[in-house]
Amino acid sequence: MLRSAKIFVAVVLGLPLLLVAKLRAEDWPQWRGPNRDGVCCETGLLQSFPAEGLKVRRRVPVVWEFVSPVAAQGRVFLHDSDLSDYPGKKRLHCWDETTGQETWSHIYEVAYEDWAFEPTQEIGPVPIPI
Repeated sequence: MLRSAKIFVAVVLGLPLLLVAKLRAEDWPQWRGPNRDGVCCETGLLQSFPAEGLKVRRRVPVVWEFVSPVAAQGRVFLHDSDLSDYPGKKRLHCWDETTGQETWSHIYEVAYEDWAFEPTQEIGPVPIPI
């Protein structure tokens, strides 16, 4: 009797966890998605954007780059550049997917061509080949 009660409690408490895990969105762990083909296998996606636009869940200050965010295991990763000071730096950010709080950031120096620091430059910085 006691054993069957324990099994019942385990099933009742564990079942919601299994259902929540199934409801999570597919990870997008690398550029262009899980298979690097730009294909999303999620169901129930919008066929078009609402006239009023999408609801913004959070905003974070980053510098424009030729990159896409990577979402995996409850985190969102993105890299950008800091050109506020020569020779420039790359930054890799990691945010918690649920709260939007930055969990860590890694900054490292890079060498960019001088034109990357021109205010009229319209494309992202290009590293100097070493």
